[in-house]
Amino acid sequence: MMAILAADVVDYSRLSEAGEVDTHVRLRALRVQTIDPCVVSYRGVIIKNTGDGFLASFDSAVDAVRCAVELQHDLAASEASLAHTSAGYDCASASMLERLSLKPRTFTGQAST
Repeated sequence: MMAILAADVVDYSRLSEAGEVDTHVRLRALRVQTIDPCVVSYRGVIIKNTGDGFLASFDSAVDAVRCAVELQHDLAASEASLAHTSAGYDCASASMLERLSLKPRTFTGQAST
């Protein structure tokens, strides 16, 4: 069995309209600092970037769900930290990525090699 984790940023278009550069910079930083390491730590591989999200493949549905839960936790903690340290920060940009919508889905079949 293989599991796919699909994630995207809720309201990405609205956030980009409010601050395109800030939105992109924040998303990129979270990809490098939080998302990519988390996926790898659960033995996953990002198989597609979608601009405001990604698809990741896991050999285990349990690993996919654990990764999704950890990402939600880490992103909420990142948002809380940002809110406490950024008094004058734009609210739209500051609250952007705690709302990553993570949707783990599983399907049966052999993983392609």
